[in-house]
Formats: sequence, C-alpha cells, structure tokens
Amino acid sequence: MNLGKQQSLFFTEDPGTSLQILAGLLGLSAVTCLCAYLLIYNIMYLSVAGKVRYYGLLQTVGMTEKQIKNDEGADAAARPCRNGNRMSAGSAGILFPDPCSDKISGDQKAAMSVLL
Repeated sequence: MNLGKQQSLFFTEDPGTSLQILAGLLGLSAVTCLCAYLLIYNIMYLSVAGKVRYYGLLQTVGMTEKQIKNDEGADAAARPCRNGNRMSAGSAGILFPDPCSDKISGDQKAAMSVLL
C-alpha cells in the first residue's frame, strides 16, 4: 500500500472495536434481509390481488369455478413448456446450425421447420 505522509495504518486487537464493526455489519445484513423480504412480499401480494380481481371479473361475466380452474391450469402449464421449447430450439439453431444436414432427409427437414 502506498500511504501518504499523513496516512497511517493501525492494526488494533481491541475487542470493543471489532464487536462494534461486527454489530454494524449484522445490523446492515438484517436491514437488507428485511427489505428483501418486504419487496418479495409486496410483489406476491400485488400478484395475488390482481388474480383475485381477475377471477372475480370472470365470475361476473358468467364463468363457473370449474371453467376457471380448467382455463387457469391449462394456461399455466402450457405457457412455460411452449416458451422453453421455442427458446431451446432457437438457441440450438444458433449454436449448432445444421450439424447433420447431410444425414437428414427432406421430410425430416420439413417436419423440423414446422417446429421452429
């Protein structure tokens, strides 16, 4: 370390100073964890409140509970699968462009182009 003339580095073994620093770090960590918890709680609360309002609107226009459950379950299960398949197919096409193009027949290429 290049310290100037008026700078100095002191190493202390005073437990009081170390405990103050440790207490400060623990307090800062606790405040950070509390803020993270409140942020996550707030996001989840807003999401649930929006869903409750949405389901109330669906019931107002005449959907039954069975219709709502079927619609929500199918949509919730299918969306990540579709998005994951599209992303993996797209990234595989970018990373490995036609690695086996000489071994794939025309019918197989047509079937693969439908998927992409």
